[in-house]
Order: sequence, then structure tokens, then C-alpha cells
Amino acid sequence: MTPPRPCPVTGAPPALWRVLLWIILASLGLLILSELARHVPCWAVLLMTPLLAYPLWLSLRESFLFRRRLMLDGATPQDCAVRRLAWGGHVGAALLVPLALGMVVLLLALSLRLNAHQWAILIADALLLVLLYRFFQRRIASQIHPHLLGMVVRGWPLRWTNLGLLTLAFFVLSFFVQGAPDLRQESWQAVADQAFQDARHSVDCDLDLSQFENPAQDVLTWIDPCRVMPSQNAETQAAVDTEVDSQRTRLTEETKQRIAQEVDQLFAPVEVAVDDYLDWYFTVLGEYERLGALIFGDFPQLMKEQLEAHLFEATDFQAREQTL
Repeated sequence: MTPPRPCPVTGAPPALWRVLLWIILASLGLLILSELARHVPCWAVLLMTPLLAYPLWLSLRESFLFRRRLMLDGATPQDCAVRRLAWGGHVGAALLVPLALGMVVLLLALSLRLNAHQWAILIADALLLVLLYRFFQRRIASQIHPHLLGMVVRGWPLRWTNLGLLTLAFFVLSFFVQGAPDLRQESWQAVADQAFQDARHSVDCDLDLSQFENPAQDVLTWIDPCRVMPSQNAETQAAVDTEVDSQRTRLTEETKQRIAQEVDQLFAPVEVAVDDYLDWYFTVLGEYERLGALIFGDFPQLMKEQLEAHLFEATDFQAREQTL
């Protein structure tokens, strides 16, 4: 049985003030390079890209080798040929170079859009990163081998915690301090084009990207999360219109039926009161009243008063009409 490989002896971690100093210098260096990228020619920007990509490539390579070697430790014997060939991870590390360069280009492009408040957040986050690193080291030191402690801490505990805090800080700054513009009525491509035009006017390295205009528009259209919304909106609008028309027709019919029923109920007592009116009309008293009104008074006014008295006042028609 092959004895386990001894863990290498690691020295004491550097003093906290030295790490903080290096973090501050690195942050200021990124700020200076970002400002230089505004005023230097394109060939100088191309030279700056590998300079910034190297530390990023080292981080990507470390994560790649960590996962690769953990897999090899668990899956292969210590002295096998596959383990020896794959342990260095040279091919995988080389494939990470384009990824690091692309991320740095994106980093430079985005850094040109940062204002003073956002840079202050980044520098403060860099200082907090050191404190979080030491905190997670102390918390899991007893659970991880010493030679793997740094790589583990720089992985998911520190990376995702820092990403969450940085996202929250930028969210608060954008929506509660500075106020984000309302772009809900703008298309994805229009916002991207406007941001690209603003960035082009702020740098001296102005490349002619007209030949990439159509491919870029195709890419923007493809990654647009709202690209399916016009058809979905049309379908939803059609469904809503159909439902509204159906409900309108149903409510109209119900309203007509209700009105007809209420009107019938309103005039039902009036129809019953017609007999009372006729009783007055054909009585002897009624005859003399009409005759007197015809000779000495206002006959139409008498007929109107008697009609209202028997048919409407006696049935409380006006009050029930107001209720209806």
C-alpha cells in the first residue's frame, strides 16, 4: 500500500497590512489602466490586455487545476501514467488563455462606464475581500488540508459571497442613490446601441466596427431575453380582447335582462292601480268633477292630477324609481 503523500509545509500568512496594501495598489492600477485606455491608441490597448489577463488567467488556471487534481486523486492510482500526464493540466490551462483575454476586454469596456461612486465601491469591496478571505480561512482551517486551504477559500465561499455583496452594493447605488433610467419601454438592441455609442465617444481608440454591424445585431437579437415578447404580446392581446368581448357581451345581456325585470317590477303596481283609476273615472262623482272642470276649471290639469294620484302617488312610484 502506497503511503499518503505528505502535505507541504506552508509558511505563516503575510501580515494583513501588506495584503491590504497590495489590494489597494492593484485596484488603483486597474483604475489607472482604465483611464489610460481612454487616451492611448489601439495598439497600446492591445498591449495592456495581456498585462491584465495574466492575473486573471492565474486565477482561472488555479481553479481548473484544483478540480482536475481532486478528480485525479480520487480516480487514479498515484503512480499511473494517466495521472502523470494529466496532473500538469497544460492543455487545459492553455485553453483558458482566450477566455482570460476575452474577460479582460469586457472588463476594460465596462470599466470605462464606471463613475467615481462605482470605483469607490470596487476599491472598498477589494479591501473587504481581504477581510472575508481571512475570515473564511479561520472558519474552515480545521476542515481543509493546509496546502489546499487557500484554493478552497478563494473558490465558492469567497467568490459567491463577494459577488453577492458587490451586486447588492451596485443595486443600491443604481436604484436608490443615483437613480436608474427607466428603460422598460426601450428595446434591448436600442439600449445596447446607445451604450456602445456613448462608449465610443469616450475613448480615442475608435475602431471601425461597421463591418461587424450586421453580425452584432444578429447576436444582440439572439441574446435579447425579450425577443419572443412581441409575438407573445400579440397572442396575449388577442386572448385578452376575446375575453373582454365575451365578458362585455355577457354583461350586456345580463344588464338588459336585469333592467327588463326591474322595469316590470316597477310598473307592476301601476298596472294594478289602473283599476282604481277607472273606478274613479266611471263613478258619478268622477263624472261631476270632470264636468265642473270642463265648465269652470282646467280639465287637462284635473285629469293629470287624478292620473298621478291613482297610478303613481298611491304606488310610491317615484321612490321606487330612484331606488332602481
